[in-house]
Amino acid sequence: MTATPSEIPPLKLHTKVFYALGSVANAVKGRGLATFLMIFYNQVVGLPPATVSGVLMVALIFDAFFDPLVGQVSDNFRSKLG
Repeated sequence: MTATPSEIPPLKLHTKVFYALGSVANAVKGRGLATFLMIFYNQVVGLPPATVSGVLMVALIFDAFFDPLVGQVSDNFRSKLG
């Protein structure tokens, strides 16, 4: 028997904080990579900031469309090897 939403107690603040801490490392990595990529391509390679931003935008849009598709394929892939 499953509990109805009214029977489930709300989460405590410390539980929410501990769940949120799991994404901090991913966010720091993502922001750091994007920031240093921008500096590298702009100052070392010599591309204009608008070009670097545009390329990063295209990559993120591509990623947003294809990640769910690849996830769907990998979740439903069946083979004799497992």
